[in-house]
Amino acid sequence: MMKIKLISFDLWNTLIIYNKNSIRKKMRINYILEIIKHYKDVTYEDVENAYEEAYNELDRIWMMSSRTPPPEEYLEILGSILGIKFSSREIKDITDFIQKTVTDIPPGLMKGAKKILDELSKKYTLALISNTGITIGDTLRKILKMKGILKNFSLTLFSNETIYGKPHPVVFEKLLNYFNVSPENVIHIGDNEYADIVGAKNAGMYTILFTKNKNEKTTADFTIKSLYEIPEKLKVLYL
Repeated sequence: MMKIKLISFDLWNTLIIYNKNSIRKKMRINYILEIIKHYKDVTYEDVENAYEEAYNELDRIWMMSSRTPPPEEYLEILGSILGIKFSSREIKDITDFIQKTVTDIPPGLMKGAKKILDELSKKYTLALISNTGITIGDTLRKILKMKGILKNFSLTLFSNETIYGKPHPVVFEKLLNYFNVSPENVIHIGDNEYADIVGAKNAGMYTILFTKNKNEKTTADFTIKSLYEIPEKLKVLYL
């Protein structure tokens, strides 16, 4: 009998690669710039700086409260930095365009992600817990389906839908309640010490930190530098 019944995964930089794609970013800034030109004379650099500053504000809000503001709030912040107020129609149009840039230029899978998920899903129930920024859960599900891995998950939780993100307790409580499983029968895998490891351990779950830094300090039960190492770590938790 296995002690672990459920494995939950982080998404960004655990299963898919996070990078601020320069082409995607330019597409978004140019789209926003064309709308803002109706209000005031601004340059590409003005919008780019506001784009990054608004991103930083999202991070600050998350660090303060574990809340991950949706793209609509991000655009309100961006607009306030530039001294304008977008209409509700403009916010919807920009939000939709942001999602389109992700599906048009999708992020890549981490090495071994599809193979290891296919393997693990034959033995365990798998779930996904992801914090979101300006890319919403529905868009990310489309990406996961495009990459052929959505089918592996019995549940996908995205913070724009749960209001709070990791490491907030409510996220992990939703996971445990959905499957009616005890935390000692769950292991969470992610790349962020604060969001993934601290959050999951506070919920009583086992943890694996996915990191390329062999000297990184962590409270995780295990560390891995490759997804292919997961099955070996799970063997330790067999009864």
